[in-house]
Amino acid sequence: MPRCGLMHNTALEGSTGMNEIKTEKKNCYLRFSDWMDGALLRRALVLLALSAAVITVFSVYTTPISPYYGNDSAFFLLMGKGVTQGKIPYLDLYDQKGPMIFYVNALGYLLTGDRYGIFLMQIVNLTAACLIVYRLARFWLRSGASLAVVAAYLFVYVGTVQDGNMTEEWSQLFLLLPMYLSLRFLKSGASVSEHPKWYSFVYGVCFGVLLMFRVTNAAPVGGLILAYIILFCREKKVGQLFLHAAIVLFGTALVVVPFCLYFLRVGAFDLFIYASITHNFFYATGGATARDAVGWLSIIGSVLFVPCFFAAYRPLTRCGTLDGRTYTLIGCYAAVGAVTMAFGFTYRHYFLNLAPAVVVILAVGIDWVQRTAPESRRKARGLLAAALLLCVVPFAPQVVRQCGKVVYFTCMHKLDRFASNRLELADAFPTDRDSVWGYDVLAQDYLYADIIPCFRYFAIQRWMEDSDPQIAPEIDEMLATDPPVWVFIYQEDTEMAEKLLSLGYTAEPRSVFLIFHRAA
Repeated sequence: MPRCGLMHNTALEGSTGMNEIKTEKKNCYLRFSDWMDGALLRRALVLLALSAAVITVFSVYTTPISPYYGNDSAFFLLMGKGVTQGKIPYLDLYDQKGPMIFYVNALGYLLTGDRYGIFLMQIVNLTAACLIVYRLARFWLRSGASLAVVAAYLFVYVGTVQDGNMTEEWSQLFLLLPMYLSLRFLKSGASVSEHPKWYSFVYGVCFGVLLMFRVTNAAPVGGLILAYIILFCREKKVGQLFLHAAIVLFGTALVVVPFCLYFLRVGAFDLFIYASITHNFFYATGGATARDAVGWLSIIGSVLFVPCFFAAYRPLTRCGTLDGRTYTLIGCYAAVGAVTMAFGFTYRHYFLNLAPAVVVILAVGIDWVQRTAPESRRKARGLLAAALLLCVVPFAPQVVRQCGKVVYFTCMHKLDRFASNRLELADAFPTDRDSVWGYDVLAQDYLYADIIPCFRYFAIQRWMEDSDPQIAPEIDEMLATDPPVWVFIYQEDTEMAEKLLSLGYTAEPRSVFLIFHRAA
């Protein structure tokens, strides 16, 4: 008795995705009509509602139901707000991220004048991501099972999004689209020499966008590009390989070069390179010893992923779920992305970059179970359940924790320290509001005060100095040569308080802050 039955293949013939593959085997080009059928539009409305609910509840740093701005998100919100007022990233306001996240937040501010523009953009972004996840799953599954895969994606999203407005969240479209186009092409059965050139262009553009968000965010697409290098070499299409490589580089350059030229023109190119790459290298190196259970889990997962994935090659290919080319693509995409998790810090939101690989592997696993012969299906279901548990276990505690944070942020925010911060800073700077700077405060404090800082190193400076020793001397030079009119610090920072008093500032104590003023 064969281990894989054919009954499932017959059942699948009625699905839209499988019919396209069967009737247009050699047509791997994306058609607008593929996305505009009535059934998909109805499901898009469902996904819109789900996305709006997820963002409203769990993106607590941008949602209208929470007064908080967060930490990393507050940096991006503040820098985006500064861009709308003529500030130059890195030169006027500094953070060790690529510039794309600042301009995304700037666009949100331009839409509504506050953070709710970002909130609306998040809903659109997540809806589009869920739609692509659904279409990815349809390569293997019926509509109902594909929606279940979307639900799994949202579960991973909630467990890793870490309160919203992170670079990994905005990267999802640019991680999912190359995966979708690649699988569409490979499912067509066409020779790699027939790979559409505009697909390669899209890979390059997505790779460039991801680089400008955060360099490591581009790792999975880098794995996809590696897979195509292997496939072109395997089929001895070296000339085609160089042509497509040039197209990918052109697409990448189309995104990256304008940023380089802009920062060259404004005299901030060195800072742009330092903040986007160099600073993060030292930062990640410092995080290599600062691991928790999640961090060690990521290392173990990164080490074990490749042998486990390739150990499944035979059963998946024998059943017809995957062919060798598709296997190479998914393996490289996921493995390169996973390996990047083994270095530096291991914050939860980093894992969101692996979500596209997780949902594809889940769809493949469900299809494999359905294709397995009845007498072997129980064992296959057990293996799939075990694999799902390995995916769920790291995220489930974070989902529960996230739900607890939502309750706190929406119901108990009047009782905490940040409520005092908002009240104290609302009227702290009656004049000279363009000359305000805080030392070792939080980025959200400026948002509470509706202030744009006057010096580029504006928050958590002591923490930043651990990976960038040049910050402290620059602060000292600024205080000596171009001191701001207003400085605010937390009450417990006696060292900086003494320094400011020695520089001629007068202090006004508040319950949380010390507000320093220097006469012109």
